[in-house]
Amino acid sequence: MIQRTRKHGGPQFRQEAGDVLATLVGYLNRDIKKINRLSSAVSAQKYIDDKHLGKRFSVSEQDLDDNVATPDNVVVYDKKKNAIYSVDGYTTAVGFGDPEHLHKRNWKKQYYSDVNDLERAALAAKLKQQGIKGGPYMKWLSMTKPHKIREIKDYSFRAFTLNAKKFIDANGGAKLPMATKQQIMASAWNSVLVIPAVEILEQQDGKIDIYNRSNKVNIQKGDYEYLPLAKRLYKKELAAAITQLYQVEGIDARIKEALAQAMQYYGQMLTNRQQQIGGFDLAKYKFQ
Repeated sequence: MIQRTRKHGGPQFRQEAGDVLATLVGYLNRDIKKINRLSSAVSAQKYIDDKHLGKRFSVSEQDLDDNVATPDNVVVYDKKKNAIYSVDGYTTAVGFGDPEHLHKRNWKKQYYSDVNDLERAALAAKLKQQGIKGGPYMKWLSMTKPHKIREIKDYSFRAFTLNAKKFIDANGGAKLPMATKQQIMASAWNSVLVIPAVEILEQQDGKIDIYNRSNKVNIQKGDYEYLPLAKRLYKKELAAAITQLYQVEGIDARIKEALAQAMQYYGQMLTNRQQQIGGFDLAKYKFQ
């Protein structure tokens, strides 16, 4: 029995690979990319579990080349599309896009058409001397690729933070670190708007209950995993439910009350942490 091997592949196999590459890149308009976490079965399964994608993807090890001398391939299968998603971490992405949806290959083609080798080398040397990472292509991309200012949607978290920051600053929190302000705003947003919206949606659709029964788990309100799971399951419906809650009488007062309580809680946590740090004798550590 004659078996194909990667090590001894001759011109015939190079030609076959070239034909497949031409079809993939030229005809199907796909770029090849590597996702390192999908390179091994253990890492791929952990990655899928972390992303809560077990219902959609499965991992298996298969001998795709029918050769016992080579390791089995790690295959990630997309059950929804009934197709292979990746092999040994290699998958595909869209190549060229249209003028309104440009992809990486569009920019690469333009860059290597407009910038000559001498200019690239000079820019690379300059960036290296300045200690800037990313290379000349990324620098060129940052200057060339148009930056669109994201519109702030009504009743979104970004819109919520605009008024929340003003309230925090006006009530003694102007000098708080930005990280603490983010904790305060997220706490108020979740407690006053997200959790009540999820409760309304759960009464209507019961997606969390279905998830618990399907996966034989018991994730309940108050658990660490509850909010991330709820936001993922009700991703499409959550914005509309939050918009409805904004119409409820007295919602502004409840938001301000939640912000004040969160300011007190996280402000005290920050004070305690600073006192703990101040209690350490740092003089014995010879910091430069």
